[in-house]
Amino acid sequence: MVIIALVGVFFWIVVLGDKGVYHLRKLMDMKYRLTAERQTLSREIDELTEERQILSDPANLEMVVRQELGYIRPGEVVFEEKKNR
Repeated sequence: MVIIALVGVFFWIVVLGDKGVYHLRKLMDMKYRLTAERQTLSREIDELTEERQILSDPANLEMVVRQELGYIRPGEVVFEEKKNR
């Protein structure tokens, strides 16, 4: 009976304890999720770095400001085409 109790305690510690198989599986899942998130963030950082390099050129920055924000220089006149409906 004592041996069965010891085997039960050993099983409990190995499988469900703090350093058991169940906890190891949860940690492996967390590692997988964090690795995927790290790759996503790394891609975003690369894209933002490329965008920053492009916008560091004044000509590119001016083009983006004009297109995205609709800015014009003083003295410029904007002509818009009417769209047929």
